[in-house]
Amino acid sequence: MKQWLIRGLLSLLIVFGIGVRAAQVMSWQDPGVNEVNRMEAHADFVNKNELRMSLHGLWGTMPIPGMWELNGLGEPMYCGQNYEWKAWWKSNPPELPDSGNYSYTYARSWQIPQAWRNRDVILHIGSVTPCVEVWCNGRYVGYGEDSKLEQEFDITPFVKFGRENEIKMEVRRWCDGSYLEDQDFFRFKGFARDTYLAARNKQRIEDVKVEALLNDDFSEGTVRLDVKTRGKVKWKAEIEGVGGLTVKHPKLWSAELPNLYALHITSDKGDDITINVGFRKVEIKDAQLDGGIDKGKVILPNPHSELLQEADCTNLCIDLVQQGQACIDSWSARPLDRYMVHTQDMQYTFRITPIIKGEPNLSHLIPRPALQ
Repeated sequence: MKQWLIRGLLSLLIVFGIGVRAAQVMSWQDPGVNEVNRMEAHADFVNKNELRMSLHGLWGTMPIPGMWELNGLGEPMYCGQNYEWKAWWKSNPPELPDSGNYSYTYARSWQIPQAWRNRDVILHIGSVTPCVEVWCNGRYVGYGEDSKLEQEFDITPFVKFGRENEIKMEVRRWCDGSYLEDQDFFRFKGFARDTYLAARNKQRIEDVKVEALLNDDFSEGTVRLDVKTRGKVKWKAEIEGVGGLTVKHPKLWSAELPNLYALHITSDKGDDITINVGFRKVEIKDAQLDGGIDKGKVILPNPHSELLQEADCTNLCIDLVQQGQACIDSWSARPLDRYMVHTQDMQYTFRITPIIKGEPNLSHLIPRPALQ
């Protein structure tokens, strides 16, 4: 009787263990799971106090950044109305076809400096399609979806400082989110943007919300800040050349003259952040959209920065002959790469130049008028 009881308990433990593992592996098929252990999203800014280690390069047979279909895994597929599996499987959300839903496991070891020991080590993924599971030194870290959003995971508890550390990331061809990310565009899988390790102070500025406000007659602009910190941090902020957060008679931002002001945020923990701020007001008045927008301005979605072998959208170029006369600006219906946003804010407008292999052609890069 006792032996049967022991055998029964062992069987239950085995079944339970398999069930837990299955639930973990099947996160990509569960609509109730969008992330596991992923850090809270925050604004995009560079903290000069942050240390970084690029993870770009060849991971097995696949590069980061790099899209599978451009590197020998699968074929580029363009879908305008239907899902990729339409030819052999009937859609039944959130279920996905077993056939064709392959995955690729990125695994590579990196030496993390001993000097990073007193900091938090964060894995930053600029964009991965469609989902990713992460392990560090054989231990499960977390999971995330949302192809065009930055994702970050705290791997500090798993890191061995001053030694080689294996980072493993498994990416599938489809997840439950693929039903929602169905648009008229090329279906590329893999890492499309910057991926790196970041070493951040344990006490630091974690997030910054910036609002640039104008009074009614545009004679005064004021920056309002909402700063989120980790730990006890004393911070201060000022606009360069102003000495405070209020600008008298500010030069307004427009697409033609993108006047920007440098907002500096520092702290007693060593944070050093600069954010470019522009003053502009857009409103609906008398049933008309008013905000200095050029009449006839067209927003053209779906710039495929994934076609770039390096995730640097500064390689994009202008073609004023074809686009400038029509006032067409190339944007996306999805969150953009930080380089696209920064370059649009500053001094360039771009025509998308697909680059499959080789160096980008920058001969048509034409600067906007110099910033005032």
